Amino acid sequence: MAQRFKTAPVPSGEVARYTSDPYNLSSIYMFGSSSPFTGQGNTIVRPNDDLLIQKGGNRALVVYQRLLYDEQVQSTFRKLMQEVTSRPWYVQQYSDKPGDLAVRDFVAEVLEEMPLDDIYVGMAESLIAGFSVGEIMWKKTKRGVIPFDIRMRDQRRFVFQEDEDAHTGFTMRCLTFNRMFEGVELPQRKFIVSRYWVSHNGDPYGSALGRILYPLVKFRRRAIESYVLYGDRYATPTAVAKAPLSASTRELDTLYGHLSNLSQETAMILPEGYELEFVVPSGSPEVFKNLIDYIDKEISLVICGENEAGQAEAGSRASSQVANTVRVVRASELSESISHTLSQTLIRWIVDLNFGTDVAAPFLTREFRIEESSITVPDLSLLIQSGYTPRKEWIERHFRVELEEKDGKDGEPESDQTTYDPKEDQDLFGSIFGGQEGDQVGKQAAAADLQAAADETAMPAGADPEESQADATDVDPAAELSQIIDDTPEPGSQGPLEMSLEDLLSDEDEETKPFGNDKITEDEAVEMDK
Repeated sequence: MAQRFKTAPVPSGEVARYTSDPYNLSSIYMFGSSSPFTGQGNTIVRPNDDLLIQKGGNRALVVYQRLLYDEQVQSTFRKLMQEVTSRPWYVQQYSDKPGDLAVRDFVAEVLEEMPLDDIYVGMAESLIAGFSVGEIMWKKTKRGVIPFDIRMRDQRRFVFQEDEDAHTGFTMRCLTFNRMFEGVELPQRKFIVSRYWVSHNGDPYGSALGRILYPLVKFRRRAIESYVLYGDRYATPTAVAKAPLSASTRELDTLYGHLSNLSQETAMILPEGYELEFVVPSGSPEVFKNLIDYIDKEISLVICGENEAGQAEAGSRASSQVANTVRVVRASELSESISHTLSQTLIRWIVDLNFGTDVAAPFLTREFRIEESSITVPDLSLLIQSGYTPRKEWIERHFRVELEEKDGKDGEPESDQTTYDPKEDQDLFGSIFGGQEGDQVGKQAAAADLQAAADETAMPAGADPEESQADATDVDPAAELSQIIDDTPEPGSQGPLEMSLEDLLSDEDEETKPFGNDKITEDEAVEMDK
């Protein structure tokens, strides 16, 4: 019989790997028996960036690191990161099972003790440099193995080696004094790598915005330098002196020295035949100022995606709102990328070291509200009345409130005390034994239960037959209980069990009380028993 269904073969291996690219040979290091043509050996790669390759490979990453020292890049970068760090973060459980909730609470408690906002800012440097590396510092406590800090390291100290079995196709190695080229192997669950890929070309060093910002920052610094020099010339006119042909070299040097110090001196005397005049430049420094403003807007546009939010000379309010939304979207994308990296590394490793590798891990995220929701409290009440119950976590995040659960109805705790209702508890015999009036089967079942109870209580544990309760009282409990059941009146007749408990408990008949309303003391009770 022919097969109707057949499973397709699964492709294995990395065919178009990074080191097999014939157009990318300039970004490959080789040591030992490595060869990109045979695919054997250990292949160390370097950034696929022409600027970094010209300046020395991964050691030239300091060029991108210094971009953060520029005031415009730093202010724009901080403005973007403030959109991230100002959002509340929370740990979302994998499921609503008690075990997953316990794991979520443990991870959230550990993260509360760490400078999470600083970690986000450090990991976000990959936006400028291409990638960032953080070293996790672990410690053993009574609660378990927990991290207490993540220390950001210099990107120049790390190189990447090709490894097809690795998560990203590369393993990271650290350069030391003894191994300045190939580096040393790093332990597992120790380093976190955050990459920023724009072109997704497979470069393990990432595709940073630094290659775009570098020429802009370079031109900006030159424009500022020219602006300062031009401003100095424009504010202080140039002094020009005319000397006769008979003036000696010493006299010319003395005159030049006086002209150089003319800004500090109030007056000067020239010999006869010398002339002095001031030349004021006819241009305007606005040319350089406009160039600087243009470059500043381009830098803000590259990093934040907008160039007018927060500017005094910005356009209309609607335009500023659109620019603000664009910046928030860019910040949310960066935050989600870092949160995903931390969830796959830091949080996953915390669960591995404390609960096991087969336990599902929660994930970290930040609450971004791109557009303000129009749902109000009356709208939420209408949804609940319609049968849609929102989650408590969503209500807390949406309205920015903290809710506390209370037991009972209307916020009052439930009471476990037994209460008496005369109407509902009128027929206690029928409610206890489950039989109706005149039901002989119910009476027989009740008699059997009472007989069994009497058999258990007739002979105390460890007592002789002559010392038993039955011999002491000369009364058979089983016979007495059977007599009580047989004396039950027929339906329609008035008997003692047909009387309501309200009549039995009433205080109207004082004659049934031997002592009236007075309380019976212990001595009086003994005398009554006698």
